[in-house]
Amino acid sequence: MELVWEEAEQEFSTEIGPTQPEVLLGRNPECQIRVSRSSVSRKHAVFTWTPNGVVVTDQGSTAGTYIDGKKVSRARVEPGTIVNCGGVMVLLDAAMDAQAAPTARAKVDPAAFKETARDEHTFSGSSPRSAPPMTEVGGGKPKKNLDDLDALFDGPSPSRRRGESNDPPKRERSGFEAGDFFSSNSGPAVLEEEPEPFAAPAPVVAAAPVKQALAKAHLAFYLLYIDDDGNQAEVRVERDREPILIGRREGAAIKTSNASVSGKHCTVGWDKDTDEVVVRDVGSSNGTFINAERIRRGTLNDNDILRCGRFEIRCSFIEHKAIAAVEYEEWSDDWEEDELDPGMPNFHIVYRDTRGQLASITLGEREKRLAVGSKGCEINIDGRDVEGEHCEFEWDDGVLIVKDLRSETGTFVNDEQIEDETLRNGDVVVVGRVTLRVVRGTSDDMEPPPPESRSDKANVWGRHLENRDDDLELLFVDGDLDDDEGKHELSIWGNGELRMETTTAAGRKTHVGKIDREMRKLIYDTCIKAGYPDMKTTKIRSGETPAELHMFQDRDESKVILSKKLTQRTIAYHELLEIMRASASELAQNF
Repeated sequence: MELVWEEAEQEFSTEIGPTQPEVLLGRNPECQIRVSRSSVSRKHAVFTWTPNGVVVTDQGSTAGTYIDGKKVSRARVEPGTIVNCGGVMVLLDAAMDAQAAPTARAKVDPAAFKETARDEHTFSGSSPRSAPPMTEVGGGKPKKNLDDLDALFDGPSPSRRRGESNDPPKRERSGFEAGDFFSSNSGPAVLEEEPEPFAAPAPVVAAAPVKQALAKAHLAFYLLYIDDDGNQAEVRVERDREPILIGRREGAAIKTSNASVSGKHCTVGWDKDTDEVVVRDVGSSNGTFINAERIRRGTLNDNDILRCGRFEIRCSFIEHKAIAAVEYEEWSDDWEEDELDPGMPNFHIVYRDTRGQLASITLGEREKRLAVGSKGCEINIDGRDVEGEHCEFEWDDGVLIVKDLRSETGTFVNDEQIEDETLRNGDVVVVGRVTLRVVRGTSDDMEPPPPESRSDKANVWGRHLENRDDDLELLFVDGDLDDDEGKHELSIWGNGELRMETTTAAGRKTHVGKIDREMRKLIYDTCIKAGYPDMKTTKIRSGETPAELHMFQDRDESKVILSKKLTQRTIAYHELLEIMRASASELAQNF
């Protein structure tokens, strides 16, 4: 047998059987299936071959291991079953190359594959699958001629075609109870010995009579669902725009790895003529349902359950005035809630020092003034275009000001030359060829949550952060491939090493460097101040791609989603997010 997965748009496979009975998947170099995806734990899951079949066992991963959308700790995997390990899809394939090893698979013409894919991957009972065509890969042994995994996943796997029930499965998701969110029942993750049968497609019938139509002109429409990581997510369906796509393919507005969902499953959009929200099935394999009734086209109302295969989405109409009341307020000096009052703030200056290390220095009540220049200043900068004393920062009663000291080449704030300027969070001061990034911090009076109010996990991480061992790793993930700056993945280790990868449509760039000790201390202390990884329950808003903060130490690992709602509610997390974004931007600028 083989385990097949995809990495960097290439398919790979490795043998599982008597000669290799255990296959470990994760980011650790020791793993037989080693992947780089940040949502995958270092040692995420292990696949074990037994005479009775293959079993997958979750290794206490952060994102979890799922089969057919259900989180499992241990389950049997039959040929044709797809296992979701933190967003990496692994297919158990019965056909095997005797000497299979992790190697890139050949790509073939999708049109040629489409004719045979469904026949090759559809069988009942114990009837053997017909032998697939063979092709040579890179001069090695012959491999099966397969298109990418997405082509395989469009149809339900054989292990999901035996059931008769149309009832959605019971399941448990991390983050919150699914039963509180959807109308279907929830239940604990189970130890499976047999894969749960998939419901046979119901006959197409007319949709049930719709409820009394609402006056929707003043309403916004949201689709609420649970993403692959078990978090609550939402997408707003905009008026006067093209319908959104739901499916497993890249580019879908709601993208899921649930194997019962087709690559292009259905679309949802506003009908301009009727002012209704309409869903249209686009030829899915397992059907589109509104409140358990299968439809080709239907109208969605408030609290309807839209089901794509076995993937459930709740429909919600919200008044625009209610949306406006919770719109994100940018980090600023104006706070309406007492619990978010930062007091007399500190300001952190993030920059690269003369050694090229990422560094920071803090101004506040303890340190109110510092100079920037090329001779004996608190921030020293080399360069002919920088004078001995070029400019200075001054903290005055909670306000940060930068003053040019009559330099010949000038001091700039956000590309505008200044004499003196009041600075705000996110401003960039330019001196010569060096950028100094301003981050507004919290007061010296702000204390971390007391140990008795923190979770056991937060207390463990508090000790790790205080000890600052060399192998403590912090991973910050931010941005999106569609952003101008791309997607940043910044790793910082306790020994001062750092690595950042920036991925854009043009490709990937990597920077390896050092981070100053005081800068590391600032980051760790801010994590402690936030009570990492404890946080208030928040949801991700429509169109938001929130930053993520992961930490690893020995066998411990944790993750926090730095959503806009979280950073609104918890000022220390907002400070942490701004420090990490300033760091990533400073490193990315000099790629």
